[in-house]
Amino acid sequence: MITRGSIKDEIVYYYKYGGDVSRIIVILILVFVVQIFLWLVGDVIFGGWGTKILDYFLLSSSATQTLKHIWTPFTYSLFHANPFHLIFNLLGLYWFGSVIKEYIGNPKITPIFYLGAFFGGLTYLLLYNPIMRIPYSAELGVLIGASGGVLAILGAAATIAPNHSFHLIFFGSIRLLWIALFYVILDLFNIAKADIGTGLAHIGGLGFGVLFAKLLQNGVDVSKMFYAVIDFFTGIFSPKPKLKVVHKETKKAHSTSNTNTTPSQNEIDAILDKIGKSGYGSLTAEERETLFKASNKK
Repeated sequence: MITRGSIKDEIVYYYKYGGDVSRIIVILILVFVVQIFLWLVGDVIFGGWGTKILDYFLLSSSATQTLKHIWTPFTYSLFHANPFHLIFNLLGLYWFGSVIKEYIGNPKITPIFYLGAFFGGLTYLLLYNPIMRIPYSAELGVLIGASGGVLAILGAAATIAPNHSFHLIFFGSIRLLWIALFYVILDLFNIAKADIGTGLAHIGGLGFGVLFAKLLQNGVDVSKMFYAVIDFFTGIFSPKPKLKVVHKETKKAHSTSNTNTTPSQNEIDAILDKIGKSGYGSLTAEERETLFKASNKK
């Protein structure tokens, strides 16, 4: 088992066993640590190359620039403008993600977040320049932050459980539906006034979250498509196992001895990870037996 002593051990523990929300939070915090390093070392010591590196990962409103850096609709959401920007997104991710986990399950959080961020960025890319009446070749706006993904989780949560309430200081108990509507009104106001990019990304992300939930309620699970694509690309880049010729006698001897062996740590970790995602009831009889053997290990 992992010894939870140092900061590194705590990070590894929460990443492996904390569920999807914890994994995303760990990733966003680690990326921001890299950002701080680039700002301090790259900008202060080497005269601005840290910001130049970050620009390769942020989403530009220029279609020309985005075509040169086609990964930016996926990477921009991992970075944040400042610590407060990061903290507010982490809080929203934790609060609204807990609702998703409670009502439709932990595995839905990751696809909603990342696809919501992507569609938020796509909304920004398609509408920012027409609203500002600027040619797509011009380099004007840059989008940064995970807000699109967080708002997608809010949109899905408000659609699935609109009457779920949060207790807010000074306001008391407020339903998720009203929180989502407040964000929509606030972002429309931002679009009308000044912060057009943020407003577009928020509405695009929140809209995707609503669409995800509506499709799920009608029997279409977008998360299955998401994980299928991830598994496809993982299979392409993962090494193929080498074929081994095993005689029947040898195979029989191994199968006999394996019934009395103690489960490996990797088997135990995989089962615990499955419990963290889907609960104890999702385990097969064989997995429960393996966990029982591990608990009786001296």
